[in-house]
Amino acid sequence: MQTNKMSRLDMLVRWNSTYILIGHVLYYKDVFIYFGEIDFAIKSLAPQVNDWDKLVCVHEFLKVFYDVPIYFLFINILHLTHMFWGFGRSKVL
Repeated sequence: MQTNKMSRLDMLVRWNSTYILIGHVLYYKDVFIYFGEIDFAIKSLAPQVNDWDKLVCVHEFLKVFYDVPIYFLFINILHLTHMFWGFGRSKVL
């Protein structure tokens, strides 16, 4: 685990912010569990075992909605690049 990585306290509100935030929480799952075993106050606030399973399922479900627009953005960039370079090589009548 990277020691210089920090949890996101707040995010810009976007349609995919829930997916990103859950990803950050899942990254620190072991830390939550460890500190939950040490401090009762943290244990009462930290997600329980079944909550972690639910978070994993929701994260996997939202991944599709995160990946698909990126794929279409990539396809559009390729298409625009092809159009740009093709336009420069076209013959003028």
